[in-house]
Amino acid sequence: MSFSSQLPLRLDKETDVRLGRLAKSIGTTKSGIIRMLAQTFVEQCIDKHGRVTLPPDWQRHLPERDERSK
Repeated sequence: MSFSSQLPLRLDKETDVRLGRLAKSIGTTKSGIIRMLAQTFVEQCIDKHGRVTLPPDWQRHLPERDERSK
């Protein structure tokens, strides 16, 4: 697998610590988990026609979690 870009990502301390523990427990890295989550999200939320369908409650959760919207 080749990677095409890097994305700076800021996490709150608690999320960073929990993500680190999870990564260690399953034998990967925080970056590996985030890559897997992004790939899964894209695969499950974009249909064959290019339409985006967010899972239930994402329309509500995204603005709450996005620091830029505060």
